[in-house]
Amino acid sequence: MRAVLGRCAYATRARKSGAAWLKTAAFSSAGNLGTKRGPNSASGIDADPFQTIDFAEIDLRTRYRILCGAILPRPIAWISTVDSEGVNNVAPLSFFMPVTSDPPSLAFSLTTKKDGSLKDTLQNLKSNRQFVVNHVTSECFMAMYETSKEFDPTVDEFGMAKLTPIASKLVAPSRIAEAPIHMECELIDTMPVGNIKNYGSSTLVVGRVLVTHVQDKYLEERSDGAKAVRTQDMETVARLGGLEYGTIGNRWTLEQDTNW
Repeated sequence: MRAVLGRCAYATRARKSGAAWLKTAAFSSAGNLGTKRGPNSASGIDADPFQTIDFAEIDLRTRYRILCGAILPRPIAWISTVDSEGVNNVAPLSFFMPVTSDPPSLAFSLTTKKDGSLKDTLQNLKSNRQFVVNHVTSECFMAMYETSKEFDPTVDEFGMAKLTPIASKLVAPSRIAEAPIHMECELIDTMPVGNIKNYGSSTLVVGRVLVTHVQDKYLEERSDGAKAVRTQDMETVARLGGLEYGTIGNRWTLEQDTNW
């Protein structure tokens, strides 16, 4: 049983008909965030307490904190690009997700800088339409965090973070040897979200995955012959709220799911 007291429901994990299931129960709250209304659903979950936050009425920083606190954990795309002069850039981005497997693709967004300029990563990949997404684990976390700092575009960030470059197979940007997985990508398209000249706005980037490199120890072949990543053996790092990061803790596997 796992209980989360306060503002969340608690759930009990049990076995039913050979499969894992979650049973949700009513919750109690120590906070005084609204007027009690009593249960309003068949599950018996109390509708109170909740606060409604209108994003049109709050400042930019509060929007960011609420948004990032509500969507987590977030995987980190550790992106390597190169400019026309051969200078390497590396940047971690946590607004990141897969898109589809046909074509194999992923997406991430880059915010506009406070001075209204575009980040080096975005300028590079729009210029040559190529980038590499590297996987972040606890072993390379501190190097990843070093590359989150702002550097002059003329600075080679592989050198600043003491990273080892590996030549890619199909794209110009280098892969990061310290990362266990690398995805070489080409740009499909970009889309501005908001007024791109303002800080807080963003550019959505969609890329096609051309080839992926996985360290041998993290790759396995399933019973159906398909290859898969041994995620349980990697200490993958995720971005949480604020300056909090974490690795995957409790996990469970559903049984007898033919779709997977």
